[in-house]
Amino acid sequence: MKNLTPLVALLQAALAAAGNYQWEVVNENAVSAKHLDDPGVWLMGQTDTFEDCQTACAANNTCNACDWAGNVDAFHHGSCPYKLDCYFRADQIWAPAENGHCNHTAARKVPAPAPIPPPNPPLGFQPNIVFFLEDDQDLALGGWTPLKQASELLVDQGAFADNWFIHTPVCCPSRGEMLSGRYFHNIREPSPKSGGCMHVNELEVNGRSYGTFLNEAGYTVGYFGKHMNSCPRNPPPGFDCPTCYWFANGGGSDSEPGGYLNASFSEYAQDLLPGDSNGTYKANTNGEYAGYTTAIIANKSIEWIKRVAPLGKPFMVTVASKAPHVPSTPAPWYATAFSNLSAPRTPDYNASAEVLADHHWLIAQQGPITQEQGETIDELFRNRWRTLLSVDDAIAGVQKTHYFVIFYMLYVVGGGLDSVTVFDLVFGFCSRPPCYH
Repeated sequence: MKNLTPLVALLQAALAAAGNYQWEVVNENAVSAKHLDDPGVWLMGQTDTFEDCQTACAANNTCNACDWAGNVDAFHHGSCPYKLDCYFRADQIWAPAENGHCNHTAARKVPAPAPIPPPNPPLGFQPNIVFFLEDDQDLALGGWTPLKQASELLVDQGAFADNWFIHTPVCCPSRGEMLSGRYFHNIREPSPKSGGCMHVNELEVNGRSYGTFLNEAGYTVGYFGKHMNSCPRNPPPGFDCPTCYWFANGGGSDSEPGGYLNASFSEYAQDLLPGDSNGTYKANTNGEYAGYTTAIIANKSIEWIKRVAPLGKPFMVTVASKAPHVPSTPAPWYATAFSNLSAPRTPDYNASAEVLADHHWLIAQQGPITQEQGETIDELFRNRWRTLLSVDDAIAGVQKTHYFVIFYMLYVVGGGLDSVTVFDLVFGFCSRPPCYH
């Protein structure tokens, strides 16, 4: 096979550029003809040069090494019977051996070294960021299932990260790590008796959160919904710029009222929307958005996006729902959804005392689940899914915001023992062409 086409050469260059491998020349004039009879070696054809033989091997997915016999006699007496022959080998074990009859040259593919990243990525493009943060959402028991609109927007059009782990999956430590980008041992109190928010030193978090650094990079930042369990009343650094917005609480009560209904929020902004007031926002079931927490923070965030998007600065907004954390109170309009649904009966459900005997004492001492308890579990499971329907509406509502903006849309579950998955999307939207995705 002589005079290989330029297309093959281009293919070799493309494969090498992809960083899959690089070539290592074993040695020139050093591969004996006896190795051409090894298992996994076959004659591809003839080429004019070693480089053409190498290019042909690069274009063959099963070729991991090649040998070219040369075009002159060499070594010992006698002539080379393999002139211009190009041999392929499936493995990379083509050991050099001297004193062949031909001036063989061989090369093999070896892993390419990882590229060295540039010291400072070029600045200029600063995408807007919409960050959805949920509380105690599971994946293992189907907690993503109710989010049909989010699945279309985030998974089908974006990406789904199925191997992402929350470092400290419990309430305040998890949120503190998310806000600060630091591991728990870097934000914890010096001793168990020091207090803090579940042993988190709040000053280490609030003083250096992502809001701080984004604001320093020129972003305007908004926070809507549940912050850490011990939520600062006044906006922390980064959330206190002239166009920033702070609408947050510590999650409210784990019962009603005050959980999902009639909750209170700290509300601060230097340049408020009409009707807003610095201080405390008190939800009311007879007031806007039926006093329902998820609907309130979603609509407040949408109002803020509409307000800051035309200003020309990049923005980052966090929409942090309490859902599906207890008391898992659904919105009134979703109170009867999933009425026939039951919690999954996995092998761990109502496990026997014998099965639990070698578990932690707190688990081992559990008695059988009664019928009444089972019904309570089923209703809680249904309500968790019902609360997520409002989260689904929030995501769709943000997507429908009518502004020419380009942003990263992120969805993270956090704070619970099963909070191990992150979903993300590079997403763009606008109300009319031209649109950017």
